[in-house]
Amino acid sequence: MLRDRAPVYRLQTSTVLQRPLAEVWSFFARPRNLAAMTPGDQRFAFVGEVPETMRPGDTIDVNVGLGPVRMPWRTRIETIEPPRRFTDAQITGPFGVWFHEHEFVGDGDRTTVIDRVWYAPPFGPLGRLVHWLGLARRLRALFAHRERAAVLRFGAPHDTAP
Repeated sequence: MLRDRAPVYRLQTSTVLQRPLAEVWSFFARPRNLAAMTPGDQRFAFVGEVPETMRPGDTIDVNVGLGPVRMPWRTRIETIEPPRRFTDAQITGPFGVWFHEHEFVGDGDRTTVIDRVWYAPPFGPLGRLVHWLGLARRLRALFAHRERAAVLRFGAPHDTAP
């Protein structure tokens, strides 16, 4: 899971979608769909070949933007347990540590998508300052965007309370 350094921070989000597990899994199991879930201001772009579906050991190369700076990011698919869970870990990229667990819990026509990320910014104490100054806020905004994009694609359950 986490190889060289221990993570410093953990982020967890949960989104309930109004679609069955098989349909939600099918979308998230295709790496190319990651682009549809990423905010445009990050200028996300795949580099090289992108697998049609994930397999353990696959690597995915992308470029992401932070302001005027473009950064390469390589992740490896670590585990896949269809249709319930997969994990990916940064091999090289903007973080000191990045490990992302995607969990899918079906309940009839609804699916809950749970994202858990363990991460550490680069540059030790300086990275912690960067985290405090805005990185944490940017990551929360990224996952809020992903939630909105998933709800737009799949719908959210309607509140049936009176």
